[in-house]
Amino acid sequence: MSQLVDKIGERTLAVVTKSDKAPDGLHEKVMADDVKIGLGYVCVRNRIGDESYEEARMKETTLFQSHPLLKKIDKSMVGFPVLAKKLVQIQANIISKRLLKG
Repeated sequence: MSQLVDKIGERTLAVVTKSDKAPDGLHEKVMADDVKIGLGYVCVRNRIGDESYEEARMKETTLFQSHPLLKKIDKSMVGFPVLAKKLVQIQANIISKRLLKG
């Protein structure tokens, strides 16, 4: 879908939500180079029910450290803190480019 608006994939960041629901083959998919995802993948675990943000992040950390399949995914590709950091960096790069143009 992203290739419709980002033909070469340089602006695409893929966020895999609900990683805990379909862990089979996820490691292979995010490590494969078969789809142009220039900004990479980030796998997250969504909050469930009335979990607080803190509870959800603790469960997410435990999930990616202990699940037999998900713990194989590089730590630079998992969790909301990683996603937040990537988004801040992307936005900073965009702002920097715009300021240099103008």
